Amino acid sequence: MTSFNEEDILKLLTDNSKIEWQIKKVDCDFNFCSARTKSEFFYWDFTDGRYEDSHLIDYLTKKLIYFCLSKKEISETIQKAKTHEEITSAVLELNERAKNLFIQVHKLRIQKAKTSGEPAELLLFVFLETIMKAPQIVAKMELKTNSQMPVHGADGIHIGYSDGTLSIYLGEAKLYQQCSNAVSEAFDSICSIAKDNSKKENEIRLIRSFINIEDEKLKKGILEYLDPYSIKSKNMKIIFSCFIGFDFNKYEKIQTLPPEEVKDYFEKEYKEHTKVICNYIENGIKNYNAHDINIQFFLLPFPSVMDFRKAFYDKLGMPYDFN
Repeated sequence: MTSFNEEDILKLLTDNSKIEWQIKKVDCDFNFCSARTKSEFFYWDFTDGRYEDSHLIDYLTKKLIYFCLSKKEISETIQKAKTHEEITSAVLELNERAKNLFIQVHKLRIQKAKTSGEPAELLLFVFLETIMKAPQIVAKMELKTNSQMPVHGADGIHIGYSDGTLSIYLGEAKLYQQCSNAVSEAFDSICSIAKDNSKKENEIRLIRSFINIEDEKLKKGILEYLDPYSIKSKNMKIIFSCFIGFDFNKYEKIQTLPPEEVKDYFEKEYKEHTKVICNYIENGIKNYNAHDINIQFFLLPFPSVMDFRKAFYDKLGMPYDFN
């Protein structure tokens, strides 16, 4: 057997120190009917009492390279560069590759673009890395342009490791105006995989075939957990992680408040609203009979998810609708 530790997994993370301190958490005391379901509520911190997400959008576009491309492709391209000029050129080349891949996948999914899609998947990527310290293990975006590859299913695949247990995070990402609709769609997506062994096995197969790790020893150690005939497989669990972005009308009110009162007001109103959202989740557990599925929700409010989506595409120089 090949051994590794938590530190080996943490080394796979990208650097999110520039924004993790700006992602604030609001506590919610709600006991779901299933102990396997958890929810965490966050918001983007205010600047002088104002909501300003241009830095978040800028940051997400800079993450495209790590989200879209494999570690091997990134390292091989950088290693070829010998001078400062070549390094700059290599980074620009990688960024262009990632952007073109992102646009190509967006075109393939244009009919879904107004209710879900890649901006939410990027946020899921950042949240799993920042909150769960779970690095991406398969660069799914790179596979989605291959018509021969059956990569439908989870929006992202990440891993975490703690106390001898390997956690496989199968991600779902939703960016909806109505949170209730997002939660319902999330349960529909999650249960379509969780209750279908062939679909779950397909996600595991993708890890075996396209594991995004260059360290051969670490790769071998992780794959041992995915072998159903290995004793380590008993210490592997699948967690469905879902990022949900939704419209929250209290952002309108803060525009009329003194800057020093904004944070307290917003957190109070948001904390109250978390109870409503938790009831959506509770109903989802019951309606989809999802009591025995490990599910984790990350929720983030926006003044307007539509405006966020448009601003994100504008930053990339992409038209919002492709004809």
